[in-house]
Order: sequence, then structure tokens, then C-alpha cells
Amino acid sequence: MRLFFINIFIYNEINIIIMFHPKKCMMSIFVIIILTSSSVIAIPLKNDNIKIYSVGSTLYVGGSGLSNYTKIQDAIDNASDDDIVFVYSGIYYENLIVNKSINLKGEDKNSTIIDGMRKNHVVLIITDHVKINGFTIKNCKQDDYQSGIYLKSANYSEIYNNNIIKNFYLEKHNQNHHICGVFIDRDSSNNHIHNNNISNNEEGIVLYNSRPGNNISNNFISCIEYWCVLLLFSNDNKIIGNEIYCNLSNDAFNIGLYLCESSKNIICRNLIIGGFWGDAIWLSEWSDKNTVCYNTIKDFNSTNGYGGGIGIRLTHSNKNEINYNNFVNNLENVNMCSSHFNRLKRNYWDDWIGLKSPYLRILPKVIYGYRNGLIFKPLRINIDWHPAKEPYEIDIDT
Repeated sequence: MRLFFINIFIYNEINIIIMFHPKKCMMSIFVIIILTSSSVIAIPLKNDNIKIYSVGSTLYVGGSGLSNYTKIQDAIDNASDDDIVFVYSGIYYENLIVNKSINLKGEDKNSTIIDGMRKNHVVLIITDHVKINGFTIKNCKQDDYQSGIYLKSANYSEIYNNNIIKNFYLEKHNQNHHICGVFIDRDSSNNHIHNNNISNNEEGIVLYNSRPGNNISNNFISCIEYWCVLLLFSNDNKIIGNEIYCNLSNDAFNIGLYLCESSKNIICRNLIIGGFWGDAIWLSEWSDKNTVCYNTIKDFNSTNGYGGGIGIRLTHSNKNEINYNNFVNNLENVNMCSSHFNRLKRNYWDDWIGLKSPYLRILPKVIYGYRNGLIFKPLRINIDWHPAKEPYEIDIDT
């Protein structure tokens, strides 16, 4: 028998209690006002606009229980919405399809392992309100658009406290294949990916034609090559408080965050660190009206002759806000090509002339750009009128 309840709220000695009898399908709602320690008044209320939450069952996988499941998928198939599927430590060689609004919970993220055997997505989510936490998720199929966790038309799901690792090609391949740790597909919105270790994947997190409201926060992200975070045709998302490490091998071009035709996103309080060659942030092809603020971008100081070494690169992207960031030890802090009406304000630039002498601090920071042309490239100038005199102390965990 399932029990139903509403949380009890207490405010100024007023208790709201909602009781639901599942057999008789009757509901009683009372406001109980405590007048004294010995007197109580109960007032019935109407039940308009009251949401009832179900207390689900818990299904167990692995462990020593006689009725426990041996496969995670079997438990999912027998679960109902709001149930918890608890998985004991062990290695589970499966490719999961989550089609119910459940909480899939591992005992320990380092010892509860789902291995996709390179056969398909390791975990495919095709419904809303799913939680996944406490797992190591690895070895998706080596094919186009495969991933450790794939969200397909999924909304309001939460992926947290996982190790999402080792989802990559064993051989070199075309960079447009997008095999990655987490893939948020078209028509997916309001998902929260947070506090995960997403590393040693071909690419880290990909949002492809997703709907607004996805939140990527407080993750550790690195990738073998190409993009740690990639947004394609995805607007109104948040990338906040992540540690992003690019260029962990010297034979691959990495970009920390790459946006293509993606606008009105917020990129804030991230630590983005380079290594060999690549760029920290690239706003490309009409990625407009994004906010890039309070990030630390450092150590993008190498190039192989074809590119790289740039803190923020803009190509054909306009009206972006780039404010209050730290630019440290990059070959070039900002590069703009055919990008207009972008505003840069109060950033810390380690190459600003005002840092060389107090007498020069009245001068702005000049950022040079250019416009593509068939014969020549006209020079464009952007100005940060009030550069910061010292780096900002940015806490990415807040």
C-alpha cells in the first residue's frame, strides 16, 4: 500500500496538516492553530492547487538480500514512478533505459560501476524527473552521438555525485561524432548536472539543440580532445562554478567551452585552465547576448601554429557581456573576428599597461579585433575602460 502525504509547514504556531486515506480516496485538510498548550482549533480547508507527493518503494539491486535484483534494468522495469532503485557496490555490465521517474542511487560512486561494454549509451533517460547519483558510468559505444548518460526529450532530471569516465574512441576519428560523458539532446530542458567528475571522455558535456533551463554546475570536467563543454543551437542555459581542465595531452586541440549558434547563456564563476594548446572559451557563429562573468581563465599559452592560446575567442558573435573575469598567462586574452557591440568591463588583464605603473592606470585596456574581408582585414578596437587592478578572488563553489 502506498502512503500519500503533504509536508507539514509550521509558521507562527500554525500547522497545516494534510491527510489522505488511499483506500477510501478521502482527503482531510486542516489548519490547526495552537492557542495554548491545552487548546486547539481545527479549521477544514479546500484542497485546490494542492500537490500530493507519493512515498515510493525502494527496490534493491545486488547485495545479499534474498529478494534483491541482480540486474539494474530488471529493477527499473519493475519500479513505478517515485520509487528508489538502490544499487549495492559491484560491477554491472548493462546498458540502461530509464523510462520512469525514479531515483537511481548507487551505494558508492567509486565502487558501484555501470560498464556499458562499448555497446550503446551506458544510461539512456527518456522521461522526466529522474535522479541518478552514486555511480561510476563508463565505456559507451564508439559511435556517433554516444555517451555515458544520454538525456533524450528529458526534463527536470538531476545527475549528481557520479564519476562519468572513459567514454571515448580508441582510435582517432572525425571530431563531429560527439562521443561524450553527458549528452543533452533536443527538447530536453531544466536538467541539473552538478557535482560530478566528468573526465577522460572524448568530450565532456554536449547540449545539442536543447531547450532552455539546463544547469551545468560544480563539476570537474576534462576531455581527451575537442570540447569539454559544447553548446550547439542551445539557448538560455547556465554553466556555473565548474573546474574545466583543457589540453591534458599535447597531441589534441581542446576548447574549454565552445558555443555555436547558442545565445543568452550564462557562463559564470568557472575555473578554466589550459595546458598544451587550445582556447578557453569560443563564441562562434552568431552566439549572441551571452554573459561571461567572474571566470578565471589561465595558462592558455601554447599553439601549434594553427591556433590556440586564446582566453576568449569570438567569431561572428555580437552583444555579449564579458565582465569581471581574470585573464592570466594566456598568449592572447581576447580575440574578436567580425564580432560587434560586445561589452568588456572591469576585467583583470595581466597584460594591461596600467599594471606597470600607477601613473598609467588612468588608461583603458585596448582589445584589438578584425573583420574578415576578401582582400584585407580591417582593424577593430574594443575597450575595457576600467580594468581591475588586481585579480578577483572567485569562489567557484558558491
